[in-house]
Amino acid sequence: MARKVVGFGEDDLRALAGTRSFERGLGYLDAVSGLEVEEGSVTAVVHGTDVYEVELTLGGDDGPSGWCDCPYGQEGNFCKHCVAVGLTVLRRAKTIPHQQVAARARASGLETWLTALSRDELLALVREQIAEDRRLRRRLELRAAAAHSGIDTVGTGSWH
Repeated sequence: MARKVVGFGEDDLRALAGTRSFERGLGYLDAVSGLEVEEGSVTAVVHGTDVYEVELTLGGDDGPSGWCDCPYGQEGNFCKHCVAVGLTVLRRAKTIPHQQVAARARASGLETWLTALSRDELLALVREQIAEDRRLRRRLELRAAAAHSGIDTVGTGSWH
């Protein structure tokens, strides 16, 4: 039943992670917190050697996939932290569809609100966010550099 609701099952997680990472992920079930359900994905943090951020896409046509900012996950592997989040999702499978509906409603409300803002209000909002979020600021700086003078000057700071 859980497989049908979320698009994957334990066998899929084991196949993605391999037996060793899957078994190690079982030990991290109590370390998962902050599970947030979006329409097609979930995010959570896993407290291990460090605190790791995990994002799983819920099984679509290509099946589930995962991303984690731990060293093993950064190498492109489906790590034990992804397994722990996936197993947590499976254990909460009955609530996932309701949370996806709520996420869809939030996204729609946000889109409506953003569409109604003036250009100046949008710029003020973006400036506020880049002042608070270094990663967002860097992503926007990279886009601005690429748009302004081509990718060869990204990171040089010469476009300011």
